[in-house]
Amino acid sequence: MNKGKLVVLCGKSSGGKDTMLSTLVDLYDYKRCISHTSRPMRQGEVNGREYYFESREDFKWMIEKGHFIEFRTYNTLVNDKEDTWYYGMAKNSIDLNKGNHVIVLDVQGTKEIIEYFGKENVLVYYVRTSDRLRRRRCKKRGDYNKSEFKRRFKADKIDFSKDKLAEIGAITLKNNSYRQFDKSIAKIITEVK
Repeated sequence: MNKGKLVVLCGKSSGGKDTMLSTLVDLYDYKRCISHTSRPMRQGEVNGREYYFESREDFKWMIEKGHFIEFRTYNTLVNDKEDTWYYGMAKNSIDLNKGNHVIVLDVQGTKEIIEYFGKENVLVYYVRTSDRLRRRRCKKRGDYNKSEFKRRFKADKIDFSKDKLAEIGAITLKNNSYRQFDKSIAKIITEVK
């Protein structure tokens, strides 16, 4: 059996990364890599499906015990209240001997995944979506918070600069329409083969 590949989807908030991930999992038999997080669960999310939701204390214990390939923190601003959310991918979550996997990460997490698995086993895609469409999607999914969205918008411009994307060898996929979405999924499927 051939070793699988790890597809990393990265991009700005509300850009459609999770929808691409779900399509690859549901229609093309990719394995979903489920991260751990300390952020609050959104309406409709299920523990163990979108994320493993952890208390901040449990997450910090997992860091101390070396459970993660990569982990990161985000300083958030929800209803003008500051908080810190943790995200991380556990070492036992990905087995490329069991087929192709897909994960959503930021640039720093992607660097650490590439270092852990080797560049030859990882394909990185930057999902590019217009700012107007991102705002509309965020409002539609029900967790829109004006102060947090402004903070994320500003941080995204820095976090996904051309230089940072070049460091991880990201291939750009456009995601402003259903047609572009379908072309992007086809490109991933073709390149993974």
